[in-house]
Amino acid sequence: MSDKNTRITMLQAENIKRLRAVTVRPDPKQGLVIIGGDNAQGKSSLLDSIQYAMAGKRAIPANVVRHGSAEGEVTIELDNGLIIERKVLPDGKSELVVSYKDGGRLSGPQTILNEMYGSLSFDPLEFSNMPAAKQLEVVREMTGLDFAQHDRKREALYNQRRDVNRDANRLRKQREAYAWDSDAPPEEVSVQDLYAELKAVEALESGLEDVQSDVEAVTARIAEAEAQIKRLQELVERDKGLLNGLHDTLEKASAELKTKRRQDEILTEIEGIEEINNAVRRNKQIAALDKELEELEGQSECLTANLEKMDTAKAKAIADAKLPVPGLSFDSDGLYFNGVAFSECSGAEKLRVSVAMSAAANPNLRVLLVRDGSLLDDKSLTLLAALAEEHDLQVWLERVGDKDPAAVVIEDGTVRQSAQKGD
Repeated sequence: MSDKNTRITMLQAENIKRLRAVTVRPDPKQGLVIIGGDNAQGKSSLLDSIQYAMAGKRAIPANVVRHGSAEGEVTIELDNGLIIERKVLPDGKSELVVSYKDGGRLSGPQTILNEMYGSLSFDPLEFSNMPAAKQLEVVREMTGLDFAQHDRKREALYNQRRDVNRDANRLRKQREAYAWDSDAPPEEVSVQDLYAELKAVEALESGLEDVQSDVEAVTARIAEAEAQIKRLQELVERDKGLLNGLHDTLEKASAELKTKRRQDEILTEIEGIEEINNAVRRNKQIAALDKELEELEGQSECLTANLEKMDTAKAKAIADAKLPVPGLSFDSDGLYFNGVAFSECSGAEKLRVSVAMSAAANPNLRVLLVRDGSLLDDKSLTLLAALAEEHDLQVWLERVGDKDPAAVVIEDGTVRQSAQKGD
């Protein structure tokens, strides 16, 4: 069951922590219920008793019963007719009864209270002073948005892109150390092929020299034969035929030699081949680096796109989240209000946001517990009272001292008689 306007009309607590016996009946029209008194008199115990009664074992520690007492008891009456009675034992165990004023206990009492309870432990002042990381955790819990897994995946992608970019930068620097040689052939020149060509030319030239020697010998013999023409006519005729054949061979060899490069040209190319091949190797290395760099840059672009998609999805989830306060947003760094970091907001803005979040955290029970109310100056206290009325809240505020004229003053575990209202 639930009632959006549920408030406390009566609180009675006995033997809870520093309290002896306290009864408080706040004005139903009063949004701010100030609990005053000196330190160690029972102010905090009074607020704790409300939380113990409503939250049950999840909020009750051991040793909350006043020293020397067998049990403590808290009774709360709500303006919707419900009466909450909880007895607490020294070990923290408790007994709960929830009933209506007109009689009749309700079954499943803690379940009923849990529906109403919401987050009664949400203290707006405590929230305002929390570290940014803790504030973010509270908002995530309230909105049901937990980006822990998302952030882990994003961090993994970010680190992967960082490694890829590091490798790309390394290759880029390595690539910049080389200069492309446009005169180099596409493949390395084979030294073996050139040496084979040189050997063939050398063989042709050697053969040509042999033929030339033969020509000279035959010519000499012809001269000698002609001198002895009569005696050597037949020999001359025979050698003339041989000479004709040798001339043919010589012409062929000379013609073939003309088609070949000179030895000095081949030797010059052999001497320069290492430089050529070095240029070819550099060009191939540059091409390989360019290809690998292109692949790494492609990977980096893909990872960047994935990161942008994750960031967009996260931003959409945050934008679609039903945050309790208009203008409130958050990212992995913390909370923002109207685009300003929550830590940089004014005290009044922090108080407005925190109270609105408290109201959202307690949609059914319109009761808010504020500790350390002494931190509020008079202006902030006035603002808190206005916010309580604006959000239809009953704010129970603990404040040191007895100067507030409307305060319920706790003294030695009881309500100072002159401060009791309607008791």
